[in-house]
Amino acid sequence: MDVWRTRGWEKRGSAGAHDLRNRENDHWTILPAVSEGGMIAAMTAKGPVERVHVEVFLKRQLVSGLHSLIPFIWWCYSYLWVFP
Repeated sequence: MDVWRTRGWEKRGSAGAHDLRNRENDHWTILPAVSEGGMIAAMTAKGPVERVHVEVFLKRQLVSGLHSLIPFIWWCYSYLWVFP
């Protein structure tokens, strides 16, 4: 799914800076390179465009949450192993 097309934006360019064009007012905005896990806000002549939450950001949050459970699971396992 192309997050830009669902928000009325068209993207051109590859690595590095991205050029975005709002199809409503044909205004190009040049954004610096943005990491996959973050939010992108573009300013146009009409004002701020709603922030786009990248799906990868949510996936990384899930993985981070699972990694924080590892010490707890290890503690439970070691407690049950010592005291059966």
